[in-house]
Amino acid sequence: MLEPSEFLKEIKNIDSKNEFLDYIVERVLRNDYRGIQISQHNRLTFSYFEKLIESMFEIAGKETFRIHVGDDEGELQPEAQTYYKIVKTVNKKTGKGTINSIKKNTFPDIAKMGFIQRFDKGKNLIDEYSPRKGIYYVCLTPLAIKFISMTKFERIKSFSDGIDRLVGNFSNDLAEFLSLNEYNINYIDISEFMYIISDQRSSVTWNDKLTYITAYRKLNTIQKENLDRLLKLYCNPSNLRNKADKTLLRDYSNWKNESQQVFGLFSNSAYFKVIANRLALN
Repeated sequence: MLEPSEFLKEIKNIDSKNEFLDYIVERVLRNDYRGIQISQHNRLTFSYFEKLIESMFEIAGKETFRIHVGDDEGELQPEAQTYYKIVKTVNKKTGKGTINSIKKNTFPDIAKMGFIQRFDKGKNLIDEYSPRKGIYYVCLTPLAIKFISMTKFERIKSFSDGIDRLVGNFSNDLAEFLSLNEYNINYIDISEFMYIISDQRSSVTWNDKLTYITAYRKLNTIQKENLDRLLKLYCNPSNLRNKADKTLLRDYSNWKNESQQVFGLFSNSAYFKVIANRLALN
C-alpha cells in the first residue's frame, strides 16, 4: 500500500496541466477540506417535512412540549408523552422517524429554517447558532402555525424559503452562478458539488469555481474514475489513525454524505431541480 502522500502525487499525474487537480490536492490537505456542513445525517424532503409539521400541530398545537432527553435506550420518560405520540404518528405516515433521529437530526434543521423553537431545561430559548446546549422543550413557531392553513403552492414556497435560511446565502450564490457565468455552465453534478462548489473558503471565489469546473470537465471518464479512487484511498480515516494529531484524518464517506445532503436540500427547493442527477435552475 502506498503512503498517503503518494496518492496525492498520483492524482496530479492524472493530468499534470489540469488546474482542477492541483486545486483538489491542495484542498484535501487542509483540515477544512469538507467545506459546507449543514445537516450531515438528515435527508429532509418536502413530503416528510409537511407531514412532520402537520403531526406536531395535530398533537401539540401551539403548546410547548417536552422531548426525550438523552439517547433513546428503550426506557420512556413520562414527561415526553406528547413527543412520543408525534414520533409514532410521523413514523406511521412516512415510514421513517425515530425518537433519536427526529430530535437530533430533523429538529436542528427545521429550527434554523424558522419552523420550531427549542428551549433548555429552564425553558430559555436557545440560539441555534451558539455552541450546543441541552434541549428539553420544543414548540411550533407562528410560521409553522401559518403553514398549516397554506395552499400546497404556498407550502412549497415556505419550505423553499426555509431551505434558503438553512443554507444562508449559498443558494442565492449558486443560482447566480448557474445563470450568469460566461461559459454557460447551467448544471452541476454531485461530484462537482462535492469537489468544488462545497468549498466555503473566502479565498476561493465563484470565478475560481467556474475555472475548476471547466478544468474538471476536461477530464475523461477513466481519469475521473481514477481521481475518485485515489481520493477515496487518501481520504481513508484508517490511513493516519495511529498518528497523535487527529486533525490529519480524512473521511471521504463523511465528505460525500454532507455534500449529498446539501445537494438534496437544493433539489427540494422551488428554485432548483434535478435532472439525471444534475442540479439545475428551475
